Amino acid sequence: PILGVAANLTLHEEADRVVAATIAVGPAGPIPFRAGDAEAILTGATNFDDAVISAAIAAAQAQAQLRTSKHRATKEYRHEMLGVLLDRVLRTAFARACSA
Repeated sequence: PILGVAANLTLHEEADRVVAATIAVGPAGPIPFRAGDAEAILTGATNFDDAVISAAIAAAQAQAQLRTSKHRATKEYRHEMLGVLLDRVLRTAFARACSA
């Protein structure tokens, strides 16, 4: 695979804020990693809107040690895809957490 992203969000019982966030990314760099900076932005967020998601994506992209693979994808492509996939994953995780 070129890139994989997973996220888990735990919401307060009233679904008014994120109480815990976990984001894992791999195999984007030398080893899979947790996007701790993005998790910190999401944890405690009371508005799960485009601004919060964009900030989390920017933090994950800044933290990632992406690499170019002559067989799979360039560093630049992985950087772009990290943003696309993380946006999708976070929106899905939030929707699922709200319906749980």
